[in-house]
Amino acid sequence: MKYRVWALPLIAVASLFVLAGTACDDDDDDGDGGATPTASGGADEELTLYFNDLAAIQGELSEGIELIDEQSQAAFADPAAARQTLSATKTAGEAAMSDLQDLDVPSEAADAHASLETAGQAYLDAIDGLSNDLQNISGDAEYDAFLAEAQNPESEIQQARADLQTACGEMQTVADDNNVDVAALECPA
Repeated sequence: MKYRVWALPLIAVASLFVLAGTACDDDDDDGDGGATPTASGGADEELTLYFNDLAAIQGELSEGIELIDEQSQAAFADPAAARQTLSATKTAGEAAMSDLQDLDVPSEAADAHASLETAGQAYLDAIDGLSNDLQNISGDAEYDAFLAEAQNPESEIQQARADLQTACGEMQTVADDNNVDVAALECPA
């Protein structure tokens, strides 16, 4: 039973923090969220503003995901509750993706941004696929097999997660190469 409780929250919720391409760690008490980019060493103002916009998107996503995570810790005991949590997670991710797609992207970040959008959409599609697969699950053994498959490194959700991590790393490289201080930029482990 404990396996069920934690399996899908780790799959669906933790990785969505990457969608906005900024810090997952924004629980500090100084009010800045730990993710506000700053220019250093002559960083381009447009690029710094872009990363500030990413940080704002991530802040909204973080709040929504934290609430979903708090409400869903015990929800994965059955397929119906798991579907509800996946649906809420997907909705939060779609809102972040919409905001991400609306950003004015500086040329220095164009390729990394496109990769982030592509990987983010693939991840949301994988979450939708999990949710759809849950419609046909009945019985504990079938649900346990479903959860095990979702954890398989070769599964669609895990491949999408890996691609999202790669895209997040590309975004960090853009920041580093352009002297934009986003040291808090992290992808899930």
